[in-house]
Amino acid sequence: MTVLRPLLPDFYRSSGFLSLLLTLLLLPNLTLAQPDVDADKIVFEPSLIPDSEEEARSLYSFNSSGGLPEIQESSNLAVSAADRLRIGEVINAYVDAVGDMELEEGPFSNDLFEDLFSAGLLAQQIEDHPRALDFFTRAMRISRINDGLNNLDQIQIMQAMEVSYEAGNQDSKVDEIQQGILEVYENNYGAGSAELTPYLLEYGVWNINAFLERSSILVNINRMDAGQFITDPQNYIPQNNSLRDTPLYYLYQSQQIFINALQILLQKKDYLNPTLPALESQLAKTYFLSIHRENILYQPDFFLTRKKSKTGSRLNTNAIELLESQEYRLGQESYERALSYISNNESRTASQLATIMLEAADWQLLFERKVKAAREYEEVYEFFLQYSEFAQEAESLLYPEMPVVLPVFLPQPNSREKLKLSPEQSLRYFGYFDISFQINRYGKAKRINVLGEGGEVTRNMEIRMQQYLQNVLFRPRFKEGKLDTENIQLRYYLGI
Repeated sequence: MTVLRPLLPDFYRSSGFLSLLLTLLLLPNLTLAQPDVDADKIVFEPSLIPDSEEEARSLYSFNSSGGLPEIQESSNLAVSAADRLRIGEVINAYVDAVGDMELEEGPFSNDLFEDLFSAGLLAQQIEDHPRALDFFTRAMRISRINDGLNNLDQIQIMQAMEVSYEAGNQDSKVDEIQQGILEVYENNYGAGSAELTPYLLEYGVWNINAFLERSSILVNINRMDAGQFITDPQNYIPQNNSLRDTPLYYLYQSQQIFINALQILLQKKDYLNPTLPALESQLAKTYFLSIHRENILYQPDFFLTRKKSKTGSRLNTNAIELLESQEYRLGQESYERALSYISNNESRTASQLATIMLEAADWQLLFERKVKAAREYEEVYEFFLQYSEFAQEAESLLYPEMPVVLPVFLPQPNSREKLKLSPEQSLRYFGYFDISFQINRYGKAKRINVLGEGGEVTRNMEIRMQQYLQNVLFRPRFKEGKLDTENIQLRYYLGI
């Protein structure tokens, strides 16, 4: 019998075509093996390279098949459907109880306050924020009628309302809540009282966070009205936003808040007040953010190394600007004052002293005063070598196991804090990179080498890892009081 065979050109019978066909058939599976995740949204968690893979799996719940850890469900992920139903039933029970109580005791009973507040917190758990705000508003009204407009108990309600407004991206309402809390404290303690300063510290930090979280090029940089320009280009006048209408205003306001709080305490000669060093550190932070405000907009992760202009010049214009800035001088003065407060406080701790001394040296490095920074770091370690009892107490600060990324007062790229993940939250781990590098006396990573990898890491993840190490600034490392530039070998776990 004659067997009929399809007539194919020689090209289709070639081994090259068959290999191409096999690749195309397997392509979907190959694609699925590569996690499609933005590399800047991945958490890098450094640790010492474990002695064995069994130890690594026990630390990070790796599965038995090799590199990739098992996906862990976090306790603070979305509420399950069953829990949502149960919480809804509890809320309805509270509503019934509130109705009965209003009939028996009247609409302004103190007991109503507790039930309404509890119902609001439960509604927040199931993300029913409009209903939560309704409960909180009613609880606030009862609190003010029974205890006065300025009672401190209402602050817990206002803070709960802020959570729901933030969930709904109602920034103006959040601002009103923060201003309202300040007014309650001022009316209770007095605008110039020392008792007010801890809240002024909180309020100033909130303003810094508002600046960082709300800043974007679309908001901070004025945009051209293209329609108006095309209609009448000769008479076009660009619109200039008021400073109050931009996130930059929050940074300016935080600066004024910290200065005001410091003036209150210094005028009262309350030099031992524990809030003083924190206020100085936060004030210095505002100066740092002020000098970098443009870089943070354009390159929020690696703003320290951003080049502002593409020119043929080899001059480091960023360094020149930092060296000559007023912000450097003002921040240095803040650290000098903070150090004097702590040094003259007989109840100071070694950790407090080490923290402020190291941060003062960091400040020099952050503002490109490298030689002065190197000298100040050496002086810090010479001091603690001289006072060995202090060095033992502050050992974790002086000789940390993991390299410290600067500035310490801002979240570092690819960190839980930067990505708003709590330390307790479980992650989905893709795998890891084993990295070898050195940190020179000026805090830069040198001789970066990838020693190995595990799990389902991708080329993009490796590029981001390299970019991270090349652009962040580290605090110089010391060993037994001497500068340590030896090789460091770390395993960076990558999770999301």
